Amino acid sequence: MQQYQQKINKQKINVVINIIILVNLVITGCICLQFIVSWMNPYNSGTSQNFPTSLPWIHTKSDCEHRGRKWDNNKCWDSEHSMFF
Repeated sequence: MQQYQQKINKQKINVVINIIILVNLVITGCICLQFIVSWMNPYNSGTSQNFPTSLPWIHTKSDCEHRGRKWDNNKCWDSEHSMFF
């Protein structure tokens, strides 16, 4: 009877240890996955570059300047245009 109780107690301890190990592995996996996704995600980069582009729907200089853009070569230019726009 005493051996049976010891065996059950060891099994309970093993189950608790296995649960702790599993939880640690899941947490570590989530942290690693978040790091990898943020590293590969170009939308989240702090060094995102802006490229000037002309805005074809603005046809007049006054309309362009009213919107805070630059008029050059009969085109309205947006200097803060992101390639992910």
